[in-house]
Amino acid sequence: MNTAATTAAITTTAAITTTATATASSVLPTEPWRRAPRVRTSELALVDRSRPVVRVARRHAAKTLADWGIPEPVIEDVVLVVSELVANAHHHTADGPQELRLLADSERVFVSVRDTSPVPPLWCAPPDGAEAERGRGLYLVHSLARSLGCSRSTEGKTVWAWV
Repeated sequence: MNTAATTAAITTTAAITTTATATASSVLPTEPWRRAPRVRTSELALVDRSRPVVRVARRHAAKTLADWGIPEPVIEDVVLVVSELVANAHHHTADGPQELRLLADSERVFVSVRDTSPVPPLWCAPPDGAEAERGRGLYLVHSLARSLGCSRSTEGKTVWAWV
């Protein structure tokens, strides 16, 4: 390879790298939720059994995150996580979910659902076969979340996920 060709290749690579860096740094800071220096939180009590608790939680999460300026694709992922965690607490505990908590910083959204059962969720692979109607919820949460877990207390447990 001659010197002129080598110089052109290096210049082209540097230009592409500089452009990519400039583009990334000019896009991210303009997103309102990434510029916000504070942590935003929301808590919703889920003890009213006269209303469909999963739907209430989903709507609350979607509206709250939209009000915070969270991008729509992130909202969709978080609403699915909220739906699955609240549905699990509703179906697998005697008293159902007690509280939904949302927290957002400039990089991610935290979702937690508290219930009164001390029994932790079963983290397992989804069931085999397309015929199974249940058992995929936590697998979906695991695929969408950066991390997830369960914290126990004397009052029950909190299942949480960072999205």
